[in-house]
Parts: sequence; structure tokens; C-alpha cells
Amino acid sequence: MSRVTLWDVAALLVLTTCITGSANAADPAQPEPPVPRTGYPNFGIPPAFSWTGFYAGVNLGGAWNTQQVSSSFGSPWSTTNIGFVGGIQGGYNYQVGHLVVGVEGEIDWLSNTQRPALVGGGFNQINGQWNWTSNLGFRFGFAVDTLLIYGKIGYGWATQTLAINSPIALGSTTTFVSSTNGGELMGVGIEYAFPGSAWTVKSEYDYVLMANKKFVVSFPNTVTVTPNLQMFKIGLNLKM
Repeated sequence: MSRVTLWDVAALLVLTTCITGSANAADPAQPEPPVPRTGYPNFGIPPAFSWTGFYAGVNLGGAWNTQQVSSSFGSPWSTTNIGFVGGIQGGYNYQVGHLVVGVEGEIDWLSNTQRPALVGGGFNQINGQWNWTSNLGFRFGFAVDTLLIYGKIGYGWATQTLAINSPIALGSTTTFVSSTNGGELMGVGIEYAFPGSAWTVKSEYDYVLMANKKFVVSFPNTVTVTPNLQMFKIGLNLKM
């Protein structure tokens, strides 16, 4: 039986070290698993556009009205005329799923002049001028990402000035009377948000069914108007 010497032990240690080193070289270390992203959900895809938030903007377009007019000193008449409308708007939207609800207010300037009418045997001339219009409405719509289709209901106002030239009936050359009238507002529109931007563009049609309004020219002479105001506007909004 042979004896194990110190040289035999040293040789065994050297051999074991060489075998272990060769195994590690043949099996390199595996890379660390990637750290999942903590930003956008759904595998890093940015979320869909949200309409929730405040906004403000400008609008311009055309306005036209069909108006019935009667007076205590002449026969009734009617007219339809077209003019310019432009102004500012602002509001707030809240989105739940595809449903978008909100409120919106507008103030617009009108350049809508009625053609003169001759009443009372042709001696009395009436001119009408629309000055301002405003409305406050509730918006409700359906959104598909950056596209919103909506309806609008609320209340609208308009300021109108009448110039009556009636030297025979009224004893004066020209009389000016001004008053504000209001009524139910109904509208529809479509709005589009530019991708990656806070700007949106919209087109909208509004119809304001106003109540009768009586203008007291000079007692007991009166003029009663029944206007229906329609507007088509294009607007630009900035989402806050």
C-alpha cells in the first residue's frame, strides 16, 4: 500500500482548480433579466387622448335669422338676413370611457343687419341691427380617441337695436330702441384634437328659438319681434 505524500495532495488541488476553471469558461454567466418599464401601461403604449379638463378659444362664422315683426302702427312683416359672427368660448369637459360631458359658455359679436321694412302705408321705416349674442350650454358627446361628436342644449341671448323712422305715427324723425332677448339653445358639433398637442378644432351649428320681445318705441306705440337665430361657427380651442 503506497503512502500519500504532500506532493500528491498538491497535485490533486491543482487538477481540481483546472477542471473548475474550464467548466466556468464553457458556461458564461447569464445576463440579468430586463427590468420592466414603469412608465405607460399596456407594454409601453401611451394612453389614449383624454378630453377631461378646462379649455378656452375663439370662433368665427355666419349667422342668419328669420324674424316676424308686428307693430301697433303698421302691418306685420318678416325678413331673413345673413351676417358675421365671431367671439370667444370656454368650458370644461369630463370623460368617462367614451362618454364626454361638460359645460360651455360663449360671447360673440354679430354684424347682422335687417333690410329696411316699410309699414303703415309706407310712411314708417324699420331697420334692425343684431349687436351681441351669448349662450351657456351643456355638452354631451361620444369620443373615439381624438375625435368628439357632441350635442349641445342650453340658453342663448341676443341684443338687438331697432331704428324706427316714423315722422307721421311717432312725431319724430328716428327713434332707437334696444333690448336683449333670449330662448332655448340647441346645437350639434364635431371636434378634433391634434395628436401630441393641446389644440383642438371644432365646427358647430346652433339654433336659438327666442321668445317674443316687445319694444316700446314711444307710448303707446310698440314693435314686437319674434326672432329665430341660427349660427354656424368654426372654433379653435386650447386645452389647459
